[in-house]
This record gives sequence, C-alpha cells and structure tokens, in this order.
Amino acid sequence: AVAAVWAQFAEATGCKLSNSGDRAFYRPATHEIWMPTVEQFTAKNPEQGLNRYCATLLHEMTHATGHQKLLQRDFANRFGTEAYAFEELVAEIGSASLCQSLGIESELRDDHASYIQGWIERIKQDKYSIHTAARHAREALALLLPEAPQEEKLVEAEAA
Repeated sequence: AVAAVWAQFAEATGCKLSNSGDRAFYRPATHEIWMPTVEQFTAKNPEQGLNRYCATLLHEMTHATGHQKLLQRDFANRFGTEAYAFEELVAEIGSASLCQSLGIESELRDDHASYIQGWIERIKQDKYSIHTAARHAREALALLLPEAPQEEKLVEAEAA
C-alpha cells in the first residue's frame, strides 16, 4: 500500500527517493526524501522493521507535502526552532493518520521523545497549535491519499 502511495505521490510531485545512508530526512531544496535501506530496518525484526520503515517513509512524505510547490509549509533552515518542532508535530500526526488509513502498525519510539518538549512548549504558548498541526496533517493526508474520505479518517486516527 505504501509503495502505491509513494508511486502516485512521486509521479504527481516529482519528489525523489534515495535509499542510502543511515538516517531518514526530507531535503526541501532538492525535493528529495533520503531513507536508509529497508534491510537496515528489517535486520533484527522483519515485520516490525517493515512497519517502522513504512511509518518513517510516511513521516518524510508528510514533510514533503509542505514543499513550496505543494502545501507551502516553510521550516527550511530552522532545525531546533519552534517552527521545526511544529513541522515535526505535523509530520507525526500525518504519519500516524496515514499508517492508520493504510493498516500499518505504528509505534512511539524513544527517538520521538526529543520532539515532545518542543511540542509541549508550542502548545503551552498557543493552545490552538495542536488544532493547526492537525489541520496541516489533514491537508497532507488529502494530498497523499486523495481517494480516502478525509474527515472519517482523521476522526478515526484521533480516536486511536
């Protein structure tokens, strides 16, 4: 299912995917997603690793929907800032919603904890920011899964 979503997204947007290296990230300047190989995720536990690979790719694809030619979310050159933490929140909500829509089991991992403090600070400063992040994630979901009934999927994801 993720392969089909990727193929459709890549064809529609020109986003590229490179499977190399040891970390996952989206590079806005080249509109490219970099992912470690699937084998790096599946070496210890094939099923859990494949789910983790898919969830990570969907996270990066959510970032890619923010490209200047798509939904125009801007977080370039802001690593470590509130804007970057906010974009991470959008990507996490988007990834979780996409995983739920595609039947992929996702998990909260230890490396997610580093983002939580930024999210908490953002929400403390602006109590509506979680709603704004959810709206941006819903827009990303609509772009990545245009045939899915969006409101129903978002309600199901929020209930989970």
